Amino acid sequence: MTLFVLERLLTVFFLVCAFALTTVMAHRTKVHAHLTRVIGLGAACALLSWAWWINTDTFSRLNLIAQSLSLILFLVICLSYSAAVMRSQSVIRWAGAFAACILVATGFILDTLYESRTTDVAFALAAGLLSINFLGHLLRARVNQALLRSPKSRTDNKTCQALLSLLREKPKLIDNEHFLDCLRPLSLTDDQAQELTEMLTGFEVRIQPSKTEQKVAARALLSVCAISQKIVRLCALTENVTLDITQAQEGLHLKLSAKNSRSLSVKDLKCLANLDVDSLQTSADPQTITIVFGYRY
Repeated sequence: MTLFVLERLLTVFFLVCAFALTTVMAHRTKVHAHLTRVIGLGAACALLSWAWWINTDTFSRLNLIAQSLSLILFLVICLSYSAAVMRSQSVIRWAGAFAACILVATGFILDTLYESRTTDVAFALAAGLLSINFLGHLLRARVNQALLRSPKSRTDNKTCQALLSLLREKPKLIDNEHFLDCLRPLSLTDDQAQELTEMLTGFEVRIQPSKTEQKVAARALLSVCAISQKIVRLCALTENVTLDITQAQEGLHLKLSAKNSRSLSVKDLKCLANLDVDSLQTSADPQTITIVFGYRY
């Protein structure tokens, strides 16, 4: 493999890594993980600088030690500038972007007058600094947006506690369609959903954490509780009843298991065919009855 091809492959690798890092920071990083965002943003934009720098004639003329030191220098500059940008230090942020533009303009002039290679360094530095300025602004905006949503989370928590108190007093409300319609805007965390379901059904409830940290719709959960109670009544299940809930993008997947104390068969479970669910599977053996069903939002 020639050096030229290797440099191009490294360029592609740096660009892919930079894209992956910025995507992860935008969508997966927690709100208060400031240091993680600083390091991630600085490293991603340093990769963008390297993608240009390793393909220049100036870089190719350096020995291995000088090449390594130049890459480390770009990384240090990007990390330092990233820390200033993510702290919203406006003077340093705009001074860095302005200096990068001046450096590029100066490089063009020197290259035109003296046929030098100043733009090799200028473009590499500008790529890192301007990328940090732009992407850092977007990351800060996303963090601010998440922080603005936090009061709603506190409000939802109070609403959930009020809902639990109300249903303890009047559990029959879960069969009231008008009451359920009033709950459409309310979503619950996994812990809140587990507490509510166990309170209404009396089952042992296990909720699989959502991969996207999506909350459970309260209205759907109450409907599921009513369906689960109906299953227990129809099949007269009384022992070791457990309910596993998994949240998917399209709704809830549920698995209700109980001890087969009445020696029921799959044929005996046909009474569940008229349940208001989107999918239904039943199985029975001498020890256990298992009912799997889906509920779309």
